[in-house]
Amino acid sequence: MKTQRKKGAPAVQPHDSLAYDLRLALMTQQLQLVFQPKVCIQTQQIVGAEVLLRWQHPVEGLISADRWVSLAETHNLMRPLTLWLLDKVVQYLENANDSAIPLAINVSPNILDGAFAIHILKTLSAAGIAPHLLEIEITESTPVSNMTNLANALHLLQSRGVKIYLDDFGTGYSTMQYLVDVPADGIKIDKRFVQQAPLLPAARLILRSLIELANEIGVTVVCEGVETIEQLTLVKRLGAQIIQGYISGKPMSSDAFTNMIEAPSVSALPDTQLSLYKVQAS
Repeated sequence: MKTQRKKGAPAVQPHDSLAYDLRLALMTQQLQLVFQPKVCIQTQQIVGAEVLLRWQHPVEGLISADRWVSLAETHNLMRPLTLWLLDKVVQYLENANDSAIPLAINVSPNILDGAFAIHILKTLSAAGIAPHLLEIEITESTPVSNMTNLANALHLLQSRGVKIYLDDFGTGYSTMQYLVDVPADGIKIDKRFVQQAPLLPAARLILRSLIELANEIGVTVVCEGVETIEQLTLVKRLGAQIIQGYISGKPMSSDAFTNMIEAPSVSALPDTQLSLYKVQAS
């Protein structure tokens, strides 16, 4: 029995057809950059942003990241997409001049080898961009095919000043082993732990353990998906340094982000009045 599509709903394209469209999107301005601020909990100021790709398909509309990332991984499109993203981020940093703050891009570990690392450094050098203004977030959507190549590439980038973060920490493939095998300046704790922690003792214990582990080995902790004052209060009490989430800013256009960081210095976070919230940190 066939399932009828709802009237007005876009048709779901076959996998190969959508992959062709993704290749086309690189050449037809369907891809857009959005910036989500990272905020220091102590100073309550914006200290950077993660730059994300959005795909506005001409027929289907906005394609979810979960859908097109897996498509890119299986059709060898991750490298050209990441190169495109890198070029756009470098262009933004060039135009930002003195107001530039660090920007992070996601990079699949399976495309990050020595040649890719050298390309990143040459791109930054040619544009006159200081390496510390670029952060690499290593994603873990697939197992790493060559950990040695990845570690060598990350060591090269880190030695030149590029910051390395392990994304969605606490999930994915061999997460803990990453801290042993590759250099990292920080971890980004997955939003599921952050959002469940105020409600579930097990999630709160895992969150506390991950933050304590990171602090013990001397890497920065970024908590993703912080949306409520209760979550913000908890991650602050547990010792996280930076948050990223709707409470401090949803993903926004480059113009909106520029206006945000150039605005008069005001707190980017709401006041966390700890006495009003009975949040258990243990």
